[in-house]
Amino acid sequence: MKKLFTIICGTLITLSLSAQVETSQGTMLLGLGTDALSFTSLSVNDMDGGTVDYDMDKNTRSEYKVNTKAGYFVSDGLAIGLGVSLGGSTTIQEEGSYDYQRDSSGYAISPFVRYHFGESGVYGEVAYSIGSSSWKQESNGFDYESEPIKVSGLVIGAGYAIYVNDMISINPALSYALLTTVIDDAAYDANTGGYDDLEIKMSGIGFTLGVNLYLSN
Repeated sequence: MKKLFTIICGTLITLSLSAQVETSQGTMLLGLGTDALSFTSLSVNDMDGGTVDYDMDKNTRSEYKVNTKAGYFVSDGLAIGLGVSLGGSTTIQEEGSYDYQRDSSGYAISPFVRYHFGESGVYGEVAYSIGSSSWKQESNGFDYESEPIKVSGLVIGAGYAIYVNDMISINPALSYALLTTVIDDAAYDANTGGYDDLEIKMSGIGFTLGVNLYLSN
């Protein structure tokens, strides 16, 4: 296993050294993540445990996700662009006379600035993400709908471009995000008896593995 890992690392380093992509002014950048386009569908086949009889006629969940970004090198090594994320899911449950379906969807747009440090393969990136999500639910003839859930925040990251050839690179990257989620009228105010917006601040570290395509003139 250790020998295999060494071989893989050596191959990636060799590729990176033997090929260089074009990051000069006028080059277009197209990026795809590991989940650039995905669809999953899961079904519960059986539930068993204890003395409870789980009479589950149907329980399925389908989910889709699209992530991509595009940029333009306004000068050598410096690119500006926009990232777009779209996603949604559907959950359906039927148990005896109980029927339930919940549909959710969301999006995020992320303007970004990226700088490549010469031909080292190392780059830094700063993005500001703005997005929203919502859900609709139908249960035994009753309909429910959420208020939009708004998300925004700053994402700072650094990555390394492993050059496959003069047009394609594999990009592992680390990032740190500072995000704020706002849910309208979700926090009860005991002083007024009404509801205020609920604001949730989050932060965390992330890892991504993407593929970038560079198109020069």
